[in-house]
Amino acid sequence: MRKGIICILAAVMGILPFLTSCEEESKVEHPGLWLSADKTTITADGEDMVTFTVTLDDEDVTSQCSFCSQESCYVSNTFSTTTAGEYVFHATYLETNENSANEVTITAQ
Repeated sequence: MRKGIICILAAVMGILPFLTSCEEESKVEHPGLWLSADKTTITADGEDMVTFTVTLDDEDVTSQCSFCSQESCYVSNTFSTTTAGEYVFHATYLETNENSANEVTITAQ
């Protein structure tokens, strides 16, 4: 019995460092204006949509931005379409007219 408890304790101690390292995923920080999307593929049915979020030095500024693809700009932070294809978006912070440091490609199928 005592030998079994020692084995279990040893196993737990061996696994413990791996469990604690997975406990909290480190948040990726993006300096400047950064555009992200909740998904990168949507169905081109006019109903399925992607939702954009914009951060400025990790502060959410989504409501203060416009979102532009190659063809159009939108004030809404959602996008849906009935036309299949790839759409590349960037965000513009309306207060300074600064463009996002990155672009996001959305594929409509």
